[in-house]
Amino acid sequence: MREEIELMRVVRVPPMGKLVIEINGNRYENLSDISDERLKRRVITAVGEMMGLAGGYQALVDADVAPPLANQTPSGKLQQKAAALKEQQDRFLDRLEQEKDRLSATVNKTPVNIPEPTITPDSSVQPPTLVEQIDEVLQRHVVRNAEFNGRSIHLVQGPEGNVQIEVDGEKFNRPKDIADKNIQIMIKKAIKEWEAS
Repeated sequence: MREEIELMRVVRVPPMGKLVIEINGNRYENLSDISDERLKRRVITAVGEMMGLAGGYQALVDADVAPPLANQTPSGKLQQKAAALKEQQDRFLDRLEQEKDRLSATVNKTPVNIPEPTITPDSSVQPPTLVEQIDEVLQRHVVRNAEFNGRSIHLVQGPEGNVQIEVDGEKFNRPKDIADKNIQIMIKKAIKEWEAS
Protein backbone atom coordinates (compact mmCIF):
# COMPACT_ATOMS: atom_id res chain seq x y z
CA MET A 1 0.00 0.00 0.00
CA ARG A 2 1.34 3.41 -0.93
CA GLU A 3 1.98 5.78 1.95
CA GLU A 4 0.32 9.15 1.52
CA ILE A 5 2.40 12.25 2.23
CA GLU A 6 0.85 15.40 3.68
CA LEU A 7 2.61 18.30 1.96
CA MET A 8 0.85 21.08 3.82
CA ARG A 9 -2.41 22.12 5.47
CA VAL A 10 -4.38 25.09 4.17
CA VAL A 11 -6.48 26.90 6.78
CA ARG A 12 -8.57 30.07 6.77
CA VAL A 13 -7.81 32.26 9.80
CA PRO A 14 -10.46 34.56 11.31
CA PRO A 15 -11.39 37.41 11.59
CA MET A 16 -10.56 38.40 7.98
CA GLY A 17 -10.55 34.84 6.64
CA LYS A 18 -6.95 35.00 5.38
CA LEU A 19 -5.56 31.75 3.95
CA VAL A 20 -2.40 30.40 5.57
CA ILE A 21 -0.47 27.21 4.99
CA GLU A 22 0.91 25.05 7.75
CA ILE A 23 3.97 22.88 7.17
CA ASN A 24 5.58 20.86 9.96
CA GLY A 25 3.83 22.98 12.61
CA ASN A 26 4.94 26.32 11.08
CA ARG A 27 2.42 28.72 9.55
CA TYR A 28 3.12 30.94 6.55
CA GLU A 29 0.95 33.76 5.19
CA ASN A 30 3.18 34.54 2.19
CA LEU A 31 5.65 32.60 0.08
CA SER A 32 8.28 35.19 1.03
CA ASP A 33 7.93 34.08 4.68
CA ILE A 34 9.53 30.72 3.78
CA SER A 35 13.32 31.01 4.04
CA ASP A 36 14.11 27.38 3.10
CA GLU A 37 14.45 27.39 -0.73
CA ARG A 38 13.69 23.65 -1.04
CA LEU A 39 10.52 24.05 1.01
CA LYS A 40 9.55 27.10 -1.05
CA ARG A 41 9.99 25.08 -4.28
CA ARG A 42 7.83 22.28 -2.88
CA VAL A 43 5.06 24.76 -2.07
CA ILE A 44 5.27 26.34 -5.55
CA THR A 45 5.16 22.88 -7.17
CA ALA A 46 2.14 21.88 -5.06
CA VAL A 47 0.32 25.12 -5.93
CA GLY A 48 1.09 24.51 -9.62
CA GLU A 49 -0.33 20.99 -9.38
CA MET A 50 -3.43 22.35 -7.61
CA MET A 51 -3.84 24.83 -10.48
CA GLY A 52 -3.68 21.89 -12.90
CA LEU A 53 -6.30 20.10 -10.78
CA ALA A 54 -8.55 23.17 -11.15
CA GLY A 55 -8.19 22.96 -14.93
CA GLY A 56 -5.42 25.51 -15.37
CA TYR A 57 -5.09 29.18 -14.58
CA GLN A 58 -7.63 30.22 -17.21
CA ALA A 59 -10.29 28.15 -15.41
CA LEU A 60 -9.65 30.28 -12.30
CA VAL A 61 -9.91 33.45 -14.38
CA ASP A 62 -13.18 32.21 -15.95
CA ALA A 63 -14.55 31.48 -12.46
CA ASP A 64 -13.66 35.10 -11.54
CA VAL A 65 -11.36 34.05 -8.67
CA ALA A 66 -8.07 35.10 -10.30
CA PRO A 67 -6.97 38.12 -12.35
CA PRO A 68 -6.53 37.62 -16.11
CA LEU A 69 -3.07 36.86 -17.41
CA ALA A 70 -0.95 39.73 -18.70
CA ASN A 71 -0.92 40.23 -22.47
CA GLN A 72 2.45 38.53 -22.65
CA THR A 73 2.04 34.79 -23.22
CA PRO A 74 4.77 32.17 -22.61
CA SER A 75 5.32 32.01 -26.36
CA GLY A 76 5.83 35.79 -26.33
CA LYS A 77 8.46 35.38 -23.63
CA LEU A 78 10.21 32.74 -25.69
CA GLN A 79 10.14 35.05 -28.70
CA GLN A 80 11.64 37.82 -26.57
CA LYS A 81 14.42 35.50 -25.40
CA ALA A 82 15.10 34.40 -28.98
CA ALA A 83 15.16 38.03 -30.17
CA ALA A 84 17.54 39.04 -27.35
CA LEU A 85 19.84 36.11 -28.15
CA LYS A 86 19.76 36.95 -31.87
CA GLU A 87 20.62 40.57 -31.11
CA GLN A 88 23.54 39.47 -28.92
CA GLN A 89 24.79 37.13 -31.67
CA ASP A 90 24.49 39.90 -34.28
CA ARG A 91 26.51 42.29 -32.11
CA PHE A 92 29.19 39.63 -31.67
CA LEU A 93 29.32 38.92 -35.43
CA ASP A 94 29.57 42.68 -36.15
CA ARG A 95 32.56 42.92 -33.79
CA LEU A 96 34.20 39.95 -35.48
CA GLU A 97 33.65 41.55 -38.89
CA GLN A 98 35.23 44.81 -37.67
CA GLU A 99 38.23 42.93 -36.31
CA LYS A 100 38.59 41.08 -39.61
CA ASP A 101 38.56 44.39 -41.52
CA ARG A 102 41.09 45.88 -39.14
CA LEU A 103 43.38 42.84 -39.51
CA SER A 104 43.18 42.85 -43.29
CA ALA A 105 44.03 46.60 -43.31
CA THR A 106 47.19 45.95 -41.29
CA VAL A 107 48.52 43.14 -43.53
CA ASN A 108 52.09 43.94 -44.70
CA LYS A 109 52.36 46.62 -42.01
CA THR A 110 54.05 46.52 -38.68
CA PRO A 111 52.04 44.29 -36.38
CA VAL A 112 50.01 46.17 -33.83
CA ASN A 113 48.44 45.03 -30.60
CA ILE A 114 44.75 44.58 -31.26
CA PRO A 115 42.67 44.40 -28.12
CA GLU A 116 40.42 41.39 -27.94
CA PRO A 117 36.74 42.20 -28.21
CA THR A 118 34.97 42.13 -24.89
CA ILE A 119 31.64 40.43 -24.76
CA THR A 120 29.34 41.37 -21.93
CA PRO A 121 26.60 38.93 -21.03
CA ASP A 122 23.13 40.08 -21.96
CA SER A 123 21.22 40.65 -18.72
CA SER A 124 17.86 40.55 -20.53
CA VAL A 125 18.06 36.74 -20.92
CA GLN A 126 15.91 35.34 -18.13
CA PRO A 127 16.90 32.34 -15.96
CA PRO A 128 15.07 29.08 -16.73
CA THR A 129 11.51 28.74 -15.41
CA LEU A 130 10.53 26.03 -12.91
CA VAL A 131 9.08 23.97 -15.76
CA GLU A 132 12.34 24.31 -17.73
CA GLN A 133 14.36 23.33 -14.63
CA ILE A 134 12.29 20.18 -14.06
CA ASP A 135 12.43 19.35 -17.79
CA GLU A 136 16.26 19.49 -17.64
CA VAL A 137 16.18 16.82 -14.90
CA LEU A 138 13.66 14.81 -16.94
CA GLN A 139 15.91 14.92 -20.03
CA ARG A 140 18.76 13.36 -18.02
CA HIS A 141 16.41 10.47 -17.16
CA VAL A 142 15.31 10.12 -20.81
CA VAL A 143 18.93 9.92 -22.01
CA ARG A 144 19.80 7.31 -19.37
CA ASN A 145 16.95 4.98 -20.37
CA ALA A 146 17.57 3.11 -23.64
CA GLU A 147 13.86 2.25 -23.98
CA PHE A 148 13.11 5.96 -24.58
CA ASN A 149 15.80 6.35 -27.26
CA GLY A 150 14.40 8.39 -30.15
CA ARG A 151 11.26 9.44 -28.23
CA SER A 152 10.31 13.01 -27.39
CA ILE A 153 9.28 13.37 -23.73
CA HIS A 154 9.18 16.89 -22.27
CA LEU A 155 7.55 19.03 -19.60
CA VAL A 156 6.25 22.26 -21.15
CA GLN A 157 4.35 25.36 -20.06
CA GLY A 158 0.72 25.08 -21.18
CA PRO A 159 -1.17 27.99 -22.79
CA GLU A 160 -2.99 28.69 -19.51
CA GLY A 161 0.20 28.71 -17.43
CA ASN A 162 -0.24 25.09 -16.35
CA VAL A 163 2.36 22.35 -16.63
CA GLN A 164 1.85 19.88 -19.48
CA ILE A 165 3.62 16.66 -20.40
CA GLU A 166 4.40 16.23 -24.09
CA VAL A 167 5.02 12.65 -25.23
CA ASP A 168 5.83 12.20 -28.92
CA GLY A 169 3.78 15.30 -29.82
CA GLU A 170 0.76 14.38 -27.66
CA LYS A 171 0.04 16.56 -24.59
CA PHE A 172 -1.17 15.40 -21.17
CA ASN A 173 -2.06 17.35 -18.02
CA ARG A 174 -1.04 14.66 -15.49
CA PRO A 175 1.40 11.73 -15.48
CA LYS A 176 -1.45 9.29 -14.79
CA ASP A 177 -3.07 10.28 -18.11
CA ILE A 178 -0.13 8.69 -19.97
CA ALA A 179 -0.67 5.05 -20.95
CA ASP A 180 3.02 4.08 -20.64
CA LYS A 181 3.58 3.40 -16.91
CA ASN A 182 7.37 3.62 -17.32
CA ILE A 183 7.03 7.22 -18.54
CA GLN A 184 4.77 7.99 -15.56
CA ILE A 185 7.37 6.63 -13.16
CA MET A 186 10.23 8.45 -14.86
CA ILE A 187 8.40 11.81 -14.68
CA LYS A 188 7.62 11.32 -10.99
CA LYS A 189 11.29 10.44 -10.31
CA ALA A 190 12.43 13.56 -12.16
CA ILE A 191 10.09 15.78 -10.10
CA LYS A 192 11.28 14.20 -6.83
CA GLU A 193 14.93 14.63 -7.88
CA TRP A 194 14.27 18.30 -8.72
CA GLU A 195 12.52 18.85 -5.36
CA ALA A 196 15.47 17.28 -3.54
CA SER A 197 18.05 19.43 -5.35
